[in-house]
Amino acid sequence: METIETVQRFLEHMAWYATPVPASAISFLAAGEYNENWRIRHEGRDEVLRVNHGSQLRLADQIGYEYAVLRAVHPSGVTPRALRVKSRPRHLSGGALLMEYLPGRPLDYRTDLEAAAHTFAAVHSVVVPRGCPLLRQPDPVADIAADGLRLIHRFPDHPRTDVRDALLRYHERVVRLGEDTRALFEGERQVIANTEVNSGNFLVHEGVARLVDWEKAVVTPRYQDLGHFLAPTTTLWKTDTVLDEADRRRFLAAYRDALTRLAGRETVADCHFDTTDTAEGVTHEAASHTTAPDAPGGQPHGDMAPDVPDLDALAVRTDVLVRAVLLRGLAWCYMAWQEYATDRRPLAHPDTLRTIERYLAEVSWFLR
Repeated sequence: METIETVQRFLEHMAWYATPVPASAISFLAAGEYNENWRIRHEGRDEVLRVNHGSQLRLADQIGYEYAVLRAVHPSGVTPRALRVKSRPRHLSGGALLMEYLPGRPLDYRTDLEAAAHTFAAVHSVVVPRGCPLLRQPDPVADIAADGLRLIHRFPDHPRTDVRDALLRYHERVVRLGEDTRALFEGERQVIANTEVNSGNFLVHEGVARLVDWEKAVVTPRYQDLGHFLAPTTTLWKTDTVLDEADRRRFLAAYRDALTRLAGRETVADCHFDTTDTAEGVTHEAASHTTAPDAPGGQPHGDMAPDVPDLDALAVRTDVLVRAVLLRGLAWCYMAWQEYATDRRPLAHPDTLRTIERYLAEVSWFLR
């Protein structure tokens, strides 16, 4: 973890502000599993310095990638604005991103489902142009299955063999699910999906839910986000909520209604950024990441056609991804448990470990 002093030295070195930032203007905000966040209130500005400590996407420049994602998705109006990035800074232990501070509270599943649906619709209405240098997962179930298997096999000496065996059996089911349902996703519009949409990654303020923490975003069919949002591994991560069928239907109906209102008013992702911006002291390598080819059927500048799926089709495809996402979430818990047990995590949280242990103890319930 950084300290106020290391953050202050970094900001002084970068000269991102016209005057030196006093220690009193810097305060710790929050930390997740791979990033820590510091609030900077100086010169009438209110911003967040995000320091990275790892990459779930296995990227050499994770913070540069998140900067690129935030630039791309900003036209949605429901994400923080990325301001500055330094991939390999002096004074800090990881890459640093300066972004807009957004006020708000975590999402409440009892009262905020419609607000969350509108947020997803706004994000998914951002058209992704060809050549946008973000990672792509056009075959979402197969991609999630591959990612889950990699996590399961991360530590061959993992002692929880009972959990491993259960996850490997479920992995086989997800692979078959992907094969059986692949045709459902062929030709689907490719959107920017956050893919980590637990309640703590939303900030609800004055009736609007904004989505933060974009470290793991990819270009993929919308159902990765929708399935992740509704999966019990997501809703139980920070709350005691499990959404029933009526809740899911209400959320998807609100999402479809929001898409309908936005049809014809789509915005285009901002994918035009240089790899080096010396005028702002900005360096990042997001444009150099390898990407899969554009999905077939896309237009030269992205798919601009109105895209409002039928509600039943939304429900069927989303349910497929709910089942796939369970594998990824539980496989991550299995992997992270061993990281905690062997003291390999740069950012460790006792409450997260307790949740992980509860999930592993209840694997059979999740995979029923």
